Amino acid sequence: MKKIIGISLLALIMCLFPLNTYAKSALLSEGEHLLSETIEQLEQHQTEEAKATFSSYKTWWEKNKTNIKKRYPDQYLEMEQALAMVSIDLVNENMADAKTELTDLIALIRDAETAKSKPDEPTLSSFIDQLKQVKTLAARHQWEKAADKIAALQSEWLAVEGSVVSQSQKVYTESEKNLVLLGAYVNSPTDHDRLQPTIDKLINDLTPLVTTGYGIWDAAFIPIREGLEALLVIGALLGFAKKAKADRARHWVWGGATLGMFTCLLIGILVSVILSNVSFGRENLLINGFSGIFASLMLLYVSYWLHRHADIKRWNQLIRTRSEAALSNGKMLSLSAIAFLAILREGLETVIFLIGMAGRMSLADLLLGIVIGFGFLLVVGFAMLKIGVKLPLKPFFLASSLIVFYLCLKFMGSGVHSLQMAGVIRSTTQDYLPSISWISIYPSWMSFLPQLVFILLAIVVVMSRWLKIKVRKEEHHA
Repeated sequence: MKKIIGISLLALIMCLFPLNTYAKSALLSEGEHLLSETIEQLEQHQTEEAKATFSSYKTWWEKNKTNIKKRYPDQYLEMEQALAMVSIDLVNENMADAKTELTDLIALIRDAETAKSKPDEPTLSSFIDQLKQVKTLAARHQWEKAADKIAALQSEWLAVEGSVVSQSQKVYTESEKNLVLLGAYVNSPTDHDRLQPTIDKLINDLTPLVTTGYGIWDAAFIPIREGLEALLVIGALLGFAKKAKADRARHWVWGGATLGMFTCLLIGILVSVILSNVSFGRENLLINGFSGIFASLMLLYVSYWLHRHADIKRWNQLIRTRSEAALSNGKMLSLSAIAFLAILREGLETVIFLIGMAGRMSLADLLLGIVIGFGFLLVVGFAMLKIGVKLPLKPFFLASSLIVFYLCLKFMGSGVHSLQMAGVIRSTTQDYLPSISWISIYPSWMSFLPQLVFILLAIVVVMSRWLKIKVRKEEHHA
C-alpha cells in the first residue's frame, strides 16, 4: 500500500508539473546564448567573431526550424524576418543596427516562450466576460448564437470550476445548476425572459471570487471535498468484507480502487501534457455522467443487499455457507467495479481541479495542501474501518445501507446533471420540483424521476420487510 501511495503522489506531481512543459519552452533558449554572445562581441568591436557566432546560431536555427515553426506558429515568421535583418546588417557592417535587431530578437524569443508556458486556458474573469456576451446576445434576441455560446461555456466550466469550488461550495453548486438552467431557458421560447436574471445571478456570484488567491487550505479542500464520498463507498465495501471475513473480497475492493486511482492519474497526465481542460471538458462530463449513473444502479443493489442481510438469521446462514464461497466471482467483480467507478468519478475531478490550481500558487503550498487533504482522508478512512468493525451487526448493515442509498441517489442526480451539461440529455426545468444540492436533486424531471423511482423502491422494500417481520412475530406468538 505504501508503494501504491508513493507512486500515486509521484504521478500526481507529474500531472501538475509535466516535464514536457519545460522541455517545450526550453527549445528556443537552447540557441539564445549564441545571440547574447554575438551582442557582447559587437560591443567589444570583435566584428569577425560576432559574424562567426551568429553564423553558428543560423546553423542551429536551420536544424530546428521545423520544430520551431510547429511550436511557435504565431511568432515564427516574425523571428525569421528578424534573423534576415540581422544578417543584412552584419553583411553591411551596420553594427549598431545589428545589435538593436539582436536585442529585439531575444525579447521576441522570450515572449514566445512565456506565451507557450502559459496555455490559453479560460480564467474565471474571461468566463464572466463570456456570460456578459450571452446576456448581450439575449438582449438582441439572437437566440441561436446565445445557445452556442452557452454550450461553449458549459464545456469550459471544467477549466474554471476548481477556482470556484476551492473558495465557495455554495457558489459552485448554484453556478453549476444555473449553467444547466441557461441551456434549458435559451432553448425554450417561453423561458427566454428568465435567461438574463439567471446570467446576472451567475455573474454576481462568480465576480467576488475572481481576485481571491489560492492558499494551502484551498488545495487541501479539493481532495477532502471530492474524496469523502468515494471514501464512504470504499469504507462500506471494506467494512462489509471484514464482517463477512472474506479476505478475497477486500482484495477485489482494493484492486478496483487502485485501478480507478491510476486511471485518474493517467487521464490527468494526458490532460496536462497533451490536451487542455477546455478540450477535455465535454469528455470529463461524459465520464462523470455515465460512470455516475452506472455506479448508482450498482449501489442501489448493494444498498438492498446490505439491508436484506441486516437480518441476523439470514447473515448467520450466509456465514455458515462460508463467506468466500457465498460471494461468487460475479459479486467480487461487482465490488471491484463499484470501487473503481467511485474512485474514477471523484478522483478525476480532484486531479483536474488540482491541475487548474498548479500554475496559480507556489509549488510548496500546493503540495502541502495536497498532503493535508489526503492525510485527512486517510485518518477518516482508518477511523471508519475501526468503528465499523466494532459496531454490532444490525446497526452496521443498516447504517451502511443508508449511506450507500444516499450515494446512489446523489450519483444518479449528478450523473444525469453532467450529461445535461454535456448536451447528451436535453436540459429541462420545472419550477415545482425541489432543488436540494447536498443530495443532487435538481428541478428537472430528467434527473428527479429516476431518483423518485429509487425512493419508491426503497419504501416498498422497507415496508415489505417490516410486514414479513410482523407476520413472523404473530405466527410465533400464535
